Formats: sequence, structure tokens, C-alpha cells
Amino acid sequence: RNYIDNGGNFGAGFDKSYAGKNLYFGIREHAMGSILNGIAYHGIFKASGSTFAVFVDYFRPTIRVACLAELNGVSWVLTHDSIGVGEDGPTHQPVETVSGLRVFPNLDVMRPSDAEETLAAYAHSV
Repeated sequence: RNYIDNGGNFGAGFDKSYAGKNLYFGIREHAMGSILNGIAYHGIFKASGSTFAVFVDYFRPTIRVACLAELNGVSWVLTHDSIGVGEDGPTHQPVETVSGLRVFPNLDVMRPSDAEETLAAYAHSV
């Protein structure tokens, strides 16, 4: 989960306001990628989104657009990139996902293996 502490949740309804900084997309990876690209195109903010790595296929076109347009203001945090993903089993094992992302031009793909590398990857992305 990619969450800004004390940023509030954007929207209307329970625990949300239009001043919030956190957007919830639900299971809408393509919409998430498109909106992040739009925020980056605007140029004032850096945007980041998070989902399971196996679902990257749902927003691969938006990643491609960001890479070809050289949008440096977008970061995607892809979690659960392992063969040991737990209760979700083999349908959530993104074994070919990372190699598929590495072929995009202008895309930095980092796959940290411990807490220190994760911190360095995060620092590089922002």
C-alpha cells in the first residue's frame, strides 16, 4: 500500500474529503496508470501508485506511454514479486513480469532483495 501519512483520503463519504492526498482505485490498474500519467503530464506533482506485480499486465499500455513520453514524475511500486506469495498461490506468481518490464525504454526497474536495497530503490524513485 502506497499511503501518505496524515494526507487524508480523497473523495466523498466516510473518512474522505476533496482535500485528501490519497486516491483509492480499487481493482482498476489501467485507470490508476492513466491518472498517474495525467498527474505527471501536468508537471507540478510526482505521482506513485501501488499494486501486485502480477497485475502490471493490466496497465502495461499506460507504462509504455509514460516511458515513450519520458514522464519522469511517475513511480510504480509493484509488490508481491516472488514465487512465495502465500495464500494466493500460482495465479499470483509474476515470474515473467520483471523481464517484460526491462525491455521498455526510459524505465528503471529495481528489484530489491532486502530492507537496505528497498530503501535505496525508494530514494532513487523520488
